[in-house]
Amino acid sequence: MSIFVTCEEANHTCDKNQYKEASFWELIKLNVHLAYCRVCREYTRKNLRLTKLFQKAKVQTMPK
Repeated sequence: MSIFVTCEEANHTCDKNQYKEASFWELIKLNVHLAYCRVCREYTRKNLRLTKLFQKAKVQTMPK
């Protein structure tokens, strides 16, 4: 069980974290990855910004 993950896995965990679906261990591995990967830090920053924009806009979906 490695603490190092690929960029693809880190981005997937970032997406899961956005919806509060990431486990504690996944978050640890994500933070270790973000400590040394500038590209994934930027992806995470943009992902958080997009989430905040949608929350601020109060976007609603159509009912089923």
